[in-house]
Amino acid sequence: MSIITQWTRQHVQDIKKIEGYWKRLARRAKGKTNRAYLWMILAVVIYCVWKARNEAWYHRIPRPQVVCHQIQQECKIRYMYSAPQKQSMDRRWINDILDRVAE
Repeated sequence: MSIITQWTRQHVQDIKKIEGYWKRLARRAKGKTNRAYLWMILAVVIYCVWKARNEAWYHRIPRPQVVCHQIQQECKIRYMYSAPQKQSMDRRWINDILDRVAE
């Protein structure tokens, strides 16, 4: 989770449960667009962790950095296909995050 929080630049102190962590992040997000993007990141995290766990059944355990890179790529793809074309102030933070995704 620390890699994801560094990527999104959303740091929350004193995390006891993952559910509380995401609720705090969603509350701190400014604007409807950013909040929706954070929830999309959560959905992608859940999917990629599930996928990595399934790979363990075949004795192929991906490194956390690889899983985080997959999360970043998936978020970028999903956002580019679902984002409206007009720019807004809310999208500045999202575009900043997407610019930091390594190809």
